[in-house]
Amino acid sequence: MIHSSLTRYLSLVEDPSGFLASLARSLPVCVWTNTLKTSPRQLEQVLEHQNLEWEAIAWYPGAYRIFDWDKPGKTIPFICGWYTVQEEIALAAVRALAPDPGDRVLDLCASPGGKTAQLSLAVGFNGMVMANERSIGRLAALSTTITRLGLINVMTSGYDGRTFAAPSHSFDRVLVDVPCSGEGTIRKKAGRQSLEQENWRPTHSQRLVSIQRQLLDRALRLVKPGGIVVYSTCTFAPEENEAVIDGVVGDRGVLEPYAIAGLEYAPGLLEWEGQSFRADCGHAHRYWPHLNNTGGFFVARIRRTDRDLMSDTALDQGINRSPKTHNSPTTLQRVRNQQSMMWMSDRFGIDPEHLEIYNCWSTGQEKEWLASPACIPPANVTLNTIGIPFVRHTPHGFKPTTAALQRLGTHVKRQHIDLTLEQGQLFVAGEAQQGSNITQWHPEWHPNKNTQGFIHVRSGPYELGCGRWRHQHLYCELPKTLRLA
Repeated sequence: MIHSSLTRYLSLVEDPSGFLASLARSLPVCVWTNTLKTSPRQLEQVLEHQNLEWEAIAWYPGAYRIFDWDKPGKTIPFICGWYTVQEEIALAAVRALAPDPGDRVLDLCASPGGKTAQLSLAVGFNGMVMANERSIGRLAALSTTITRLGLINVMTSGYDGRTFAAPSHSFDRVLVDVPCSGEGTIRKKAGRQSLEQENWRPTHSQRLVSIQRQLLDRALRLVKPGGIVVYSTCTFAPEENEAVIDGVVGDRGVLEPYAIAGLEYAPGLLEWEGQSFRADCGHAHRYWPHLNNTGGFFVARIRRTDRDLMSDTALDQGINRSPKTHNSPTTLQRVRNQQSMMWMSDRFGIDPEHLEIYNCWSTGQEKEWLASPACIPPANVTLNTIGIPFVRHTPHGFKPTTAALQRLGTHVKRQHIDLTLEQGQLFVAGEAQQGSNITQWHPEWHPNKNTQGFIHVRSGPYELGCGRWRHQHLYCELPKTLRLA
């Protein structure tokens, strides 16, 4: 049964019965390929091996729709960062933003990180993504995604997006996927409980509108003149979509038409319940669930004009520059002595040229991070993370992170072992294994009774990450968040 508040949208869709029927159906799972670590064809082989019913998503190469997969995050390919799970229609926001290689992009409300990952791959090695998230719990989820996927060109921060601390006009493009009433996600509950029990009320969206307006306003101040802001929500409510744009953008921006081949949409509204909206709201896209067998989504692409720029700079003086997360932000310093890089190269046989292209950053005396040279923190912004964890400092020397070994694994030439797929399953479950049962040693490194220390572990095509050899046993050193126990 559908909540009565959703029936107010029936006059907006060409197929009301199709719209209502779609809300009662379960949502397919969507995954997409992380081309930093694998290829679409290899991921297709994973799906085939899982005996899943799946199909390629025509409008997003490398993404797949799976119709019955209970635990897509409980596989070795997932923990190795081969793919990530993301609501299919949410992929449209980054496609609309269309960042260019080398761009500096801000993801203002970034968790759980799917869009951040899309942005990272789009801007490439010479680009940078600033991923901001004010909630401590959601920031942790964001950081986990960045680390698992090996995104070395992403920095994170914990500000309230409404007062994000960077100076005005710092970014080429800004994505502002605002918190909303979430009506478009209702299919995630389909089949598990009555949709009548869902708390979809117009008054709920009204409480969010003030936040949404302030976030969009800040995004328009942070983007450069001529740059692009994408405003998106996962709700149907015009109060949170066209009305927000109509009330905030003014002459600071114009909504641009855009096209995503193979993805059906309805144009944005020009009127709702007696309220008229600016004419270019018709360039926004409304993705109703029944059009593409997805959730619901709203996307508007806004080109920043050169109007009202001086007031942006003046308002910077009043910004509260303190991060809002309750954890301590990170004090980062560039590491210039390269001791950790030399150790990693010597121990694992990694050609120095594969490490010298990165920068190392330290957090106190305990941890170092590996990041692309494009990761230069914006002025006034205190970071939580930069790139991916590289090494930890221990009383006995350096310890490599699983994130670094997975990211650099194809360049590791020594101090590694190759497990069978069955042994790999035991390893990622956290189980210790006797060395006598492991036969696929690298010829330059066959352990003896005196051998110990950190090693890189592979299994078939998978770079599993950090293990430890001690007393003729292999122990798992994967983070607990990656173990499949």
